[in-house]
Amino acid sequence: SGTLQGDFTYAEYARKGFFELLFVTLINLSITVLVLTFVNSSFGFIKRFIQLLLTTLVLSSAVLLSSAFMRLSMYEDAYGFTFIRVMAHSFMIFLVVIFMYTLIKIWIEKLSLFHFYFICALLYYTVMNIINVEQIIVTKNIERYEQSGKIDLHYLNSLSHTGILGLIELYEENPQLPGLKNVLLERKNESNLSNNPWQSYNLKRVQANEELRKLVLE
Repeated sequence: SGTLQGDFTYAEYARKGFFELLFVTLINLSITVLVLTFVNSSFGFIKRFIQLLLTTLVLSSAVLLSSAFMRLSMYEDAYGFTFIRVMAHSFMIFLVVIFMYTLIKIWIEKLSLFHFYFICALLYYTVMNIINVEQIIVTKNIERYEQSGKIDLHYLNSLSHTGILGLIELYEENPQLPGLKNVLLERKNESNLSNNPWQSYNLKRVQANEELRKLVLE
């Protein structure tokens, strides 16, 4: 229902439900793949009956994934966005693509199942390495702060220089945010003392250091 159930905290409800639902979803996917691969259903009625059962299993998995997605979203609304939570969301989207293709495979037998799984997994791995996940985390946490007034400054500070840029952006809009000035002052002192060789050049670090030097901390 998208609301907190029983006496659970947001953390207990999200973690317990998320991992349970994801585990059952993977079981459903394993059963579907095993049946499609090893069960010989050449007879007309039996074939259609198995296809209907597998379709029901896939659609049930879609409901489970939707519930897990909602629980994780509630967890993020309550506690903010982290690397693990964003990666968990991305993995659920990956499972949705897998299940959609599997559903098509149930009714169109000539399609190759494992070739698609391999290509899709490779693309997922590549995309998650190409995109700046930390930028997504910073952007989402700032949006959450604008809506709720809650933000974990220390977590953003623990990220790479993308997190520092996010803190600078936050300071320019909300200079009175408790603790933010001290964090940026410490980072600014570190940037003034840093002397990195050219072999370790990092574009985000250069951008962050430039922004820190221009930043006036009153």
